[in-house]
Amino acid sequence: MFSQLRDALGTVPRNVNNGLCQMKETGTHAELKAIKTAVANFKTDLREKIKNTDDKSLCKSFKKIIDKLKENGKRLFSDPMTVYVNGEKRIIFILRTNNILEQHFRRFNYWCRRIHGNHSVRRNLENIPEQFP
Repeated sequence: MFSQLRDALGTVPRNVNNGLCQMKETGTHAELKAIKTAVANFKTDLREKIKNTDDKSLCKSFKKIIDKLKENGKRLFSDPMTVYVNGEKRIIFILRTNNILEQHFRRFNYWCRRIHGNHSVRRNLENIPEQFP
């Protein structure tokens, strides 16, 4: 299931097995439209699986996935930003998250826990700007 969603979102190239790679970037409107279509097809497949299965816990999990995709759809598929650099118009596509970015955040959390002995990184995040010149 996760692999199907990962393929639909287009976050990693197809030949990667462990997911820890540089994220595939969306650079055109056609790519963004293809990803939206793939995710819509994925949600349709999930709805069909919900109808065809008798396992209530599995149906509940599928519904949670559909709800999360619906809830975060605007963030996942936000329109590209248009900026002007030196009088030249450029279109910037907003990147979605991937495993490498999440892995860096996990390392930061681990580092903060090692220093302070607690699970909160709020204090570190608030003090970072003070540490820089």
